[in-house]
Amino acid sequence: MKKWNVTLSTTEPYNYVGIINVRQGNINSEVMEAQIVQNGLPLDLTDCTATFQAFLGGEHVVERSCKIIDYKKGIVQYTFDEYTMQSLHRQKANIAFYKGEEEIVTTQDFTYFVIHAVSKTPGEMGSYWQTAEDLINDMKDYLNAGKGDFEDWFNSIKDILESIDPGGVLLGKVVAFEKLISERVPNGAWFFIEHDSEYQPEVKVTSYKNAIGTEEGGLDTGPSFGGETISVVPTFIGYDRMKIKIDIPSSFALAGEVVIEGNTLLIIDGENVLNFTLEGATITNGGVTNKI
Repeated sequence: MKKWNVTLSTTEPYNYVGIINVRQGNINSEVMEAQIVQNGLPLDLTDCTATFQAFLGGEHVVERSCKIIDYKKGIVQYTFDEYTMQSLHRQKANIAFYKGEEEIVTTQDFTYFVIHAVSKTPGEMGSYWQTAEDLINDMKDYLNAGKGDFEDWFNSIKDILESIDPGGVLLGKVVAFEKLISERVPNGAWFFIEHDSEYQPEVKVTSYKNAIGTEEGGLDTGPSFGGETISVVPTFIGYDRMKIKIDIPSSFALAGEVVIEGNTLLIIDGENVLNFTLEGATITNGGVTNKI
């Protein structure tokens, strides 16, 4: 009986399949079924054979036969065995397809995790903490693949967390890492700016609180006159013609009033302000791309 259903592409730059945990010693039960697609459509595997290729520890390659379940629909099945489960923790793999001796196509890489039964005895803490790193790496893969935000990822793995971490230590580490990401890494809080330049103007984003006129209690009611400390906001910038897409850490994100003046765009939410400034261009439009 299949345990995981995944989709593997031969053309997309990255395959995110969620967390596939296979346990050493399990026989004929760690079964993955994969829909193979090319340019978004099922890949016809007529006259093909399939091979599961695991890159253990990033160094050693193991090749094992895959079973093709439906040739026309591109569905294959692989049962993890002692060869592909011989190395613990996070492993990389793909599936290659052959006609005769010739390799005709492979899927993009994906990851799976090989685990022991996890406990917290002093002698096994190394395996426990490696599992924490595996989960954190998977979270980064999930976000990088554009699948969603931390809450979506957390919901997808919470059953695994509960089963391996009844004391909550691992959960605390994952949440602390999410807090770090939300404060320092652009991760899905998107904004856009349209401008009048045919070039790619430099963008500077700052954040501040209680600027003059935004104090919650009225003029000069903030901790210091003129506003509190200005923070430079980390950004990921994408350019289209006369348009800029800006990704910032979610902890800085606002969804308030938009004010445009020359080369400056302000987003004001109560006493909090995001300031977007362009170098050498006039802003014509801008705001929040997705819901904060």
